[in-house]
Amino acid sequence: MPVLIVIAIYAIRIARAPLDARLKKRHVGPLSVTTGAVMLYLAWDWLRPEGLSAVYFAGEFAGVLSAYLMSCTLVLATRLMWLEQWFGGLDRMYRQHKLYAVWSILLLTPHLLLHFFSGFDGSQYGYAHRTASVGMGHLLGAVSAIGLLLLVLISLGQVGRILRLPYERWLFLHRLTGLLLLSALLHGWFLDLVINGSTPLLAIYVTMATTGMTAYAYDELVLRRREPRADYTV
Repeated sequence: MPVLIVIAIYAIRIARAPLDARLKKRHVGPLSVTTGAVMLYLAWDWLRPEGLSAVYFAGEFAGVLSAYLMSCTLVLATRLMWLEQWFGGLDRMYRQHKLYAVWSILLLTPHLLLHFFSGFDGSQYGYAHRTASVGMGHLLGAVSAIGLLLLVLISLGQVGRILRLPYERWLFLHRLTGLLLLSALLHGWFLDLVINGSTPLLAIYVTMATTGMTAYAYDELVLRRREPRADYTV
């Protein structure tokens, strides 16, 4: 709740500032993403099943927040014109796109560590008896974590200069982000007891997943076939 108050004060301050409307609008996008993350936490904290340790819950929510931010990167990757005014132009959209991707990867560390140190086996929820789905969930999680980490690393300027990866190859690898996010979302579907223990949280999770994957499908199947093309050199 204190975070929401801070966000509200900041939003009011921007609204009252003697700035052009376009300069004010560019704060709406980042503020909306931040507010969404806070609301996501409040929903998870309020509706989580009883009996889960605080350490396990924190680790699982870090994974959910990581998926949320990665879904936001896919929405920004669509480069929809109506989104530009809310982020301050295409250049700022790309900056936020990269920022959300980096934070998404950083959140995987507490997700893995807290889940490991929680010592939770889930036997009381039937978790330990779903051997097939648990094994598949762990495999999908490992594939998505490693894949997303590598994609973010090769997108950093310092790493790119060392690897000297041609832009065409980088772009091809970058387009795999949606598939890796799908793997991460399925990982959560199989393993996250907070999600599976609450119908409203499952509905929120599915909505988040659908938004991210719809943006990815639009980018790959629609936008790339409709956008104007011209020869250029990177």
